[in-house]
Amino acid sequence: MEQTDISNITLPNTSLYNKLIENNYFRLLVSLFAFSIPALSMTVNSGYSIGAALLSIVALIYLPKLGTYFRELQKDDKILIVTLASYFLICSISIVLDGFHTREFDRPSRFLLASLALIILLKTSINVELVLYGVIIGAAGTGFLAMYQYFVLGMDRPNGFQIVIAYGNDSLLLALLALSSTGFFLARKKYFIVALSLVAATLALSAFIFSGARGGWLATPLIILVLWQYRKKLYSVALLSITSIIFVLVIAMLLSPKLETLDRLKLVNTNLDHYFSGQDVDTPVGLRLEMWKSALYSFREKPIFGTGEYGNKAYKEQQIQQGLVNSKIITFGHAHNEILTALSHRGLIGFLSLLCIYLVPLRFFSKVLFSQQSALDPRKKIIALGGCLIPLSYFSYGLTQSMFHHNSGSTIYPFFIIIYWAALKSFEDTEPVSGLSSIPKLT
Repeated sequence: MEQTDISNITLPNTSLYNKLIENNYFRLLVSLFAFSIPALSMTVNSGYSIGAALLSIVALIYLPKLGTYFRELQKDDKILIVTLASYFLICSISIVLDGFHTREFDRPSRFLLASLALIILLKTSINVELVLYGVIIGAAGTGFLAMYQYFVLGMDRPNGFQIVIAYGNDSLLLALLALSSTGFFLARKKYFIVALSLVAATLALSAFIFSGARGGWLATPLIILVLWQYRKKLYSVALLSITSIIFVLVIAMLLSPKLETLDRLKLVNTNLDHYFSGQDVDTPVGLRLEMWKSALYSFREKPIFGTGEYGNKAYKEQQIQQGLVNSKIITFGHAHNEILTALSHRGLIGFLSLLCIYLVPLRFFSKVLFSQQSALDPRKKIIALGGCLIPLSYFSYGLTQSMFHHNSGSTIYPFFIIIYWAALKSFEDTEPVSGLSSIPKLT
């Protein structure tokens, strides 16, 4: 029997994995998954998990190839991926030290999954416009949902399918991202889409106002600062539209007796006066201040790795017995402040990790936003603007709420970051920015 000389056999250089990921239909599928993240995040129950889960499944299927793909990425890509994954690692250390309660892994695991999904998004070069369409649909959807809950169901504070504060904050984020997208479509002279973006932003802002969430207003100074710094780069029509809508909605908010927004804002001052005068601690603001005080006491006890989520309850009980804090805070699982929650639950290590997931994306997006390169595609700057708004908004929300203590915040934040970063990297500049890869431009 004649033997075959196996030395003459040539094996294919490209694996099945690589053939699939380079397929245009596969790229479209991944782009649709990315589209669904903002589109469904606030419009259906647990909608923020659908697109994230689909992208995560793809990433896990490609797990054998992710190491190879990771090594091919640019430096900024790798740093962002490692930053997101490190947050999960730090949280995991805290969980182990806290008694290894497996349910605690759920929320931080979304940061790990996002880091893996980002590798796939960068490899496929997603459709930027499709992502922005998802933002527009998501912003409009949350506005319609809020109106339905408010006017039809009679809810005093619409909450979508989330905790009302988180819902209000995320609605504001979608509104800002929809507003920022107007410049992108102006650059492409798609004026109908510009109009839709403005309408969607208005609806999402309405959802934020209807929710009665006060903490979101703390994001306003930071957002105004970004817009002011970027005023010469923004399209005048987009800037005028943004300013006009915000002005009209703020006036409507202040003049609407039914929404009682002014009363809610005045209540903050009243609560503060009562708290510091010793008249009444048992108010929304007073209890929040008590939770902050408790978090600092807990941090002082375990400053390096923190008390853990479960362990913190024992420390709060001890503080209550000693008369240091109000007893009613025992029912709250976090400090209603992202930084203080990180300090008390995960110590200095957790605090530094938290700062990284804010500052690293902000640094990378702002590098493109404020680039002085004249050849830089203006649409890329618009995407960078949206990317900056995500960490700025969540940092501001985190001053009065622990957004990452909820499934919605732990999913929306990392996955919004990665789809905007992947969208940013899907452009090819005439003179590429240092640290940014050259991936074929969207057509």
